[in-house]
Parts: sequence; structure tokens; C-alpha cells
Amino acid sequence: MVFDLYDFDKTVYKKDCSVEFWKYCLRRRPYLALLSPVQLLGVCLMRLRRTNRFGKTLMLSYVRFIDTDRFVKEFWQENRHLINEWFEPQNRKNPAVICSASPEFLIEGICSELEVYMTIGTKADKKSGRMLSNNCKRQEKIIRIKECFDLSETVFENAYTDAPKTDRPLLSLAQNAYHVVDGKCIKIDI
Repeated sequence: MVFDLYDFDKTVYKKDCSVEFWKYCLRRRPYLALLSPVQLLGVCLMRLRRTNRFGKTLMLSYVRFIDTDRFVKEFWQENRHLINEWFEPQNRKNPAVICSASPEFLIEGICSELEVYMTIGTKADKKSGRMLSNNCKRQEKIIRIKECFDLSETVFENAYTDAPKTDRPLLSLAQNAYHVVDGKCIKIDI
């Protein structure tokens, strides 16, 4: 079967949905600001170790204080307009596979609405923020894709990302690679 591969943040969605969701939650529950020192520690740990479960767990710790399902649904109702128009189902030739570092609980609903064939993201508990998998970045994206697809029977015609350097492994799976800049897809060589 033939698919197209997409990163999500700053590729399909014009911003970083994890950051935007945090700000959305903070506007509705200002007391979440009390967790900022814990989250800052999480960000620092993520930067130092690149893919660190504990760091991302600290960053997502605020979800234990919200109704995650309701907030995610309301977030996408308010922010769906930030999906790039070229990604709308009627504008795609091949079935779409999303592979993102964003938590699956945050992107699965919108991906379903956008008729995405498969959503692969970072697995995290939506009630506690605890990481259930490695952060789905860089080489981890390839590991997760191989868990879901037999690459000897699967063709990825196109791959799209806003970060060709860090997503080089993802782009290398496809016949054609595209760098998304300000919502425009620019074909690049790998």
C-alpha cells in the first residue's frame, strides 16, 4: 500500500500543539502556573538528554489537574483552523500517516477528524502525564513506524516535515521529501 508520512507540529498544524495546548489550559486554569518550575525542569532535562521520559512526564504533569478529554476536544474546536489547508482530506492523494513527538492523546482526535490512516505519537497517560513510551522523535519515529508497518510491503511516496535535519530518518523512508516552511511544501533532496 502507498502512504504519505507527515510530522504534525509546524507541518500539518501551523504551531506546536503541545505548547499551544499548555497555554490553552493555563488560560482556563491559571493555577496551573504553579507547576511552571516543575515543567521548566522537564524542559531542561529534555534538552540535555534529547529523548527523556522523566523530563516529558514533568512537562505533562499538569494534565492530572484538568479534564483532559474535554480540554483536548475544546482545544481542537478552537484551533482546527490552524491545520494547513493542503492537508485537508480532499487535498490529499494518498492515505496519511502522522508520526509526531506530540502526545497521542492530544492529536488522535483531530487526526481522526482529518481522516488520517494512522497516528503515531508519544504515548503518555492522559490522566497523569506519565510517559508510556520513548519520546517519538528522531530515530524513535523509525522504530515506531517499523512496529506498525512492514516496510517491505509499504511504500511511503512523500514525507513532510518542518525540521529536515532532525527528521532526516523519517524523510529517508519516502521517495520524495518536503520541507514545510510557513505552510508551504518545498521539495528537497535527502
